[in-house]
Amino acid sequence: MPFLLPLLALLLLSAAPTVTEVVASMSECDDNFLYQAPPQIKGILEGGNILDQNRYKPICQTLNNKRTFVTLYDTTNKIPVFSAYNYTGKERIDRLMIEPQLEEITLNKNMEVEDDSKCYIHQAVSGDYSNSPEYIRGNLLPQSYGLTKNHKKSTFTMTNIVPQVKSFNTGSWSNMEKCVQCVLDKYCINNNGKPEGFVVIGARPSNNHLLNNKVNIPSMLWSAFCCYSKSQGPLAGAHWGDNTEDGETVLQTKTLAQLHRKLGGRSEVFPGTNCPLYTTVTDLYPNLNKACKCPAPTTTKTTAATTSTTKVTTTTTTTTKKREKDENDKEREKGRNDGSSGGDMEPANPIPGGGLHVYQTFFNYSYANCHQLYNLTWNFLYIWPCQYHI
Repeated sequence: MPFLLPLLALLLLSAAPTVTEVVASMSECDDNFLYQAPPQIKGILEGGNILDQNRYKPICQTLNNKRTFVTLYDTTNKIPVFSAYNYTGKERIDRLMIEPQLEEITLNKNMEVEDDSKCYIHQAVSGDYSNSPEYIRGNLLPQSYGLTKNHKKSTFTMTNIVPQVKSFNTGSWSNMEKCVQCVLDKYCINNNGKPEGFVVIGARPSNNHLLNNKVNIPSMLWSAFCCYSKSQGPLAGAHWGDNTEDGETVLQTKTLAQLHRKLGGRSEVFPGTNCPLYTTVTDLYPNLNKACKCPAPTTTKTTAATTSTTKVTTTTTTTTKKREKDENDKEREKGRNDGSSGGDMEPANPIPGGGLHVYQTFFNYSYANCHQLYNLTWNFLYIWPCQYHI
């Protein structure tokens, strides 16, 4: 079953018909979700059900009769809530497309080039982004994640686009996209020897901050991925960043549990799976090419004790592991206190790719995945093949 990562942007060389079907339920294009389970977004999408179906529209993004990814679109804020994609490797458009069925469900399923003579009520159009030097059209699912030209072209739809501060789009956010893609390509290799992973990328609407009095400008963008690695076992990571001027900002890699708490409520990006909640992939970054733009470990300087004749200064590189361990301990404690998904919880279903099931009644055990050791109490143990042993 395919894996992780959200969308793609591409240069449309032709105006081939694109079918972008507005459907009744997320289940109609759930092959872009890990285990066909859509994210849990408080107040919007809960238990696979869209709470306000008049406002939020699921779109099976389809080009040339081939479905490529899925978007949940907010017709009030006129931005996507998220786009999700089953990443399977990789291989610009002049004109952006719109979705006719958002205006009237009986219209043509084909995505089409916007008509300047028409007024679009339920979605943004390219003209809504004009006369705004600060904001550009930012793809949630980047075209670079597309496996084929068809996938890449399909990301250039206004239903996959949000107003994004230019320096944020081209700076830390772009670097994060490169880093995640490098991890997917190098480590998310399934048992068939091919890249496979799942990505979900979302936007948090601002409090009535509008572009040209129409399109909501998100206050934050977030991204998460999960995959099974033949060499590493299950891998996952998360990033988010404020939609503001970038400066020298680096988006540090966080855990899924930290993202869930950031999103609030009982949010879960990959519900019902064994995606690691408390570990990231930062220990793999030193093995990646510098062109991947992955964040470097934090460095601090400490001064050793001095004698009457010599003062010795040493430079210590602090890897992110200790910091992550401290943060994860806090996340698990918070989860135990408030019952959120930031607590001690491993989802029920394993990621495809192998492993050993061991069932027992409640007991204490030390659980080691390929990154970190935890002490947990639970009634179900799923052991992934990796270099640690219980």
